[in-house]
Amino acid sequence: MRSEDDANRLLTLRVIWVAFLIAPFMYLALGLTVLRESTAETWETSDTYTLMRIILTAVSVSALTMQAAFGPLLRRGRARANSPKAVFQFMAVELIVRCAMIEAVAILGLVLFILYGNVIDILLFGVASIAFMPLGYPRLPDADR
Repeated sequence: MRSEDDANRLLTLRVIWVAFLIAPFMYLALGLTVLRESTAETWETSDTYTLMRIILTAVSVSALTMQAAFGPLLRRGRARANSPKAVFQFMAVELIVRCAMIEAVAILGLVLFILYGNVIDILLFGVASIAFMPLGYPRLPDADR
């Protein structure tokens, strides 16, 4: 059975998760503001844009793959934790690292957008980030539910 302390700790983790979930929307708003206010020309050339898009897409796929592998690693350590506080410490580390790696995808989309001005980039990277964000949602271990 969960105690009130456990419920408060879980609520704290979920608030942090919501903040990570909101971040890609803030990046989109920032990107659209830059687009609206921008009068400067982008330094887009077909070759550099294509290369940067490929590189940043590869980095994004790598970050999403690594965050997926990171969860089971921490769950093994969490299973050996001997107190509820230790379990929540493992959960906090897992939440922050996984969500930061997922959020990095949206940041890469923002960078690509700012460099080249293509709105599709920020949308695609942002949607990918938001789609993977539920993987970081904090849940109690099965034994504690």
